Parts: sequence; structure tokens; C-alpha cells
Amino acid sequence: MRGEITLSILNVLAEATNEAARFASYFFTDFTTSYSRLRGFRTTVPKKFTPEERRSVEKQRFYLMLSKLKREGFIEKQNHEWRLTKHGMEKRRTLLEKRARAFPIPTYQAGTSSSSEFKIIMFDVPERERRKRAWLRSALRTLGFTPLQKSVWGGNRSLPKAFFEHLEAMKLLSYVEILAVTKRGTLKSLA
Repeated sequence: MRGEITLSILNVLAEATNEAARFASYFFTDFTTSYSRLRGFRTTVPKKFTPEERRSVEKQRFYLMLSKLKREGFIEKQNHEWRLTKHGMEKRRTLLEKRARAFPIPTYQAGTSSSSEFKIIMFDVPERERRKRAWLRSALRTLGFTPLQKSVWGGNRSLPKAFFEHLEAMKLLSYVEILAVTKRGTLKSLA
């Protein structure tokens, strides 16, 4: 989801205690030193980062994101502490609402209604929709299904109407196939 990093930083700042905010402000005060170290960093990205290079790149990304959030008016620094502005609180609320609409939290009742039929749920969600695929796996796990393979799940559970409504809202119905097995196979008994 767009804005995921922004939302993460805004969440941390909103929920941070004064001590954590004070630590962060002390941590970020020595910008000159970190800038001079990163200035000599190679522009071509090596295939394997050393731990020090990885920390350096992540630190630079974080500084850039903080700078962007400050420029856009979402955060401000007061008395050596980073805080959300009124505009930042509104942005955070908007991003949380957007996330809730895009990916409903799978809160189905797990294991309350078993079924006489064994259901096999197969799905082939494209890579560009990988977050939806992760949501689907989480929902199936919540419903009490177990993975037979990464994209094949099975279980003796009935599927609630809300699950199908979520699949339709997320435009996943065309990627999901559900089979009801009334009679089990006999291959295990032959072996």
C-alpha cells in the first residue's frame, strides 16, 4: 500500500513515549558526521551489502523520510523531540482508514463450525498482488485451514459469508478455486 512507510513512522511517533522520542532526537542530531560518511558511499549498489553498509543505507533512507515528512508538515521538532503535527495526525488517521478498507482484518470465528466435507482451497494470486495473497493466507489460517502447499489449503471448516464478501471486495474471486471433497482418496491405503 502506498504510504506504508509514512504510516509506520507516524505510528511510531504517535505511540512513542517521551523517553523514546528524546533518544531519537539525540540519535539524529549528529547529521554532519553521518552525511560525510554517506557522501563517499558508492553510487552503484553492490550485490551484497556488508552489515555496516546496510545500516548506513537504512539510516540514510530514514533521514530522507524524516526530512520529507518534516517538509510536508507532518512532523516537527520541538525541544529536541519529534512530534506529530495536527496535519500529521490527520494523515495518519487517513492512512489507517485506507489500510482498513483495502485489507480487512480477518476476524472470522476459527473452528466454530466444522463441515462434513473436506474443502480444498487453491489460489493463484499474481506477484503484483502479493499483499492480497498474504492476506488470503492469514484469513485461511484464521478460519482453521492448514496449508497443503503454499497456494493449496485444506480443512473441514465451513466458510462464512463475510469471507466471500472480502474476496469480492478485494477482487480476488477470479484467483480462488474451492473444491468440496465428499469422499477421501485411497492412495494412502494402497501404499
